[in-house]
Amino acid sequence: MVSTEEQRNIARLIVKYLRQDITEEEQAELERWRKRSRRNERLFCKYTGHMFYPSMQSLYVPGEEQEMWKSLQQRVGFPQRNRRRRWAYYRWGAVACMLLVGIVSCVLWFQSEVVNEPVYTLADIHPRSAQATLVVDDMPLRTFSGPVLQYADEDAEQPELHHYTPEWMITNVLPVFPESEEANICQILVPRGGEYRLGLNDSSRIHLNSESILKFDSNFTADNRNVDFCGEGYFNITHQPDDAPFVIHTPAGTVQVLGTSFNLRYYEEESMLQLTLESGRVAFTAPTGQQAVVTPGEQLCYHTDSDSLSIRTVETAYYTSWCQGLYMFKQVPLDRIMRDLSRCYNVPITFASEDLRTVTFTGEVRCYDSFDSVIELFELTKMIRFVFTADGVCIDKG
Repeated sequence: MVSTEEQRNIARLIVKYLRQDITEEEQAELERWRKRSRRNERLFCKYTGHMFYPSMQSLYVPGEEQEMWKSLQQRVGFPQRNRRRRWAYYRWGAVACMLLVGIVSCVLWFQSEVVNEPVYTLADIHPRSAQATLVVDDMPLRTFSGPVLQYADEDAEQPELHHYTPEWMITNVLPVFPESEEANICQILVPRGGEYRLGLNDSSRIHLNSESILKFDSNFTADNRNVDFCGEGYFNITHQPDDAPFVIHTPAGTVQVLGTSFNLRYYEEESMLQLTLESGRVAFTAPTGQQAVVTPGEQLCYHTDSDSLSIRTVETAYYTSWCQGLYMFKQVPLDRIMRDLSRCYNVPITFASEDLRTVTFTGEVRCYDSFDSVIELFELTKMIRFVFTADGVCIDKG
């Protein structure tokens, strides 16, 4: 446990840092204390943040500054009358400094009494991996998982590593259902920090991103292709000779396709459906009846809260590159970027101030790299920094 003397010394250094009269040697000592542990860094951010002074008010006892001033007079022998005005400025400055040192010391002492406080570390955060659960009639039936990296050809002399997730056919993993007029409801659930690729028995392929749900019934066939979906997924739908449509139902509308490839994103908390088309043609119908047809290179956005629909031309790679383990963003708000990374790495991410959410960034992040590399990439800009807390990661100003 930290000694009382050391706590008071650190409090004094923090106050000098706040008053901007800290020496280089003292600054170096404070930096060493900050780097000693993530807990120390969190405490430093707390005491130097914009919310410390308001919270400090609750610790103030009216009248104690007079008592401190009397004590200070006795120590240094300030004159009582002749230099009253001369010392007025120093009086209140010294008292404020003493109060601040005392308060920081008390809070440091209180924090030191907390034992084994849970704090997120880099060791707690893992890259995205292949994960999914098959649920039949609300009963978890089977969980799938697998590595992210695999040899492309294990028989080759120098096999090449590539990113992958296991593929499987629905007909191979579903149980044999008894003949019944009522179909069994099946769901593929992909958790935060996971992804999964699956093949349907009509030869279509779907790559599900983190926190996504694909629902279908046991009567799914090449002639009856209806699914319910929520989350994000890349769909590569096979065209059928009889032009049987593939229909995706979401809470924000219905997507109907014949044979095409596109990225579909709808998370309820975002209140927006986003469809980015690479090939083929797609028809969209909103719950209110609005309809639109999307062609290759176009992106449809439907806002559920305002019932507004728009179509624009985009670079599709920025919206489909996550399938290759790469998040690409161009002038995207930090709030959106961190929502995606929060799902990808399954770590709660918050903001120290609301204005940070609207700061835009351009770049790319590899989802299979360590979270440490993500931190390094963003902190190189000197605009933000990542602070580990007991609740996850907090984004603060750099």
